[in-house]
Amino acid sequence: MPISRLNHVRVPIGYWAYDIAPHEPFINGQHDYLLKAISWAQTYNIKVIVDLHGAPGSQNGHAMSYLLYFILTIAPMS
Repeated sequence: MPISRLNHVRVPIGYWAYDIAPHEPFINGQHDYLLKAISWAQTYNIKVIVDLHGAPGSQNGHAMSYLLYFILTIAPMS
């Protein structure tokens, strides 16, 4: 066991790692990195909590939310 007694790690990942709509400004490709992180954790007997950190649409409606970006830049052009 590691000296720090670390036994798990949370890996936040957005839905865009797997599914991106044509109008979304995200990139994907995180799956390979997630698998690499899981492999590293297995090496050290550490559990991995995969956290869906971002779901489609807006979670809060604030400026840092993608929904506001969509409303101000994409929707008016539609």
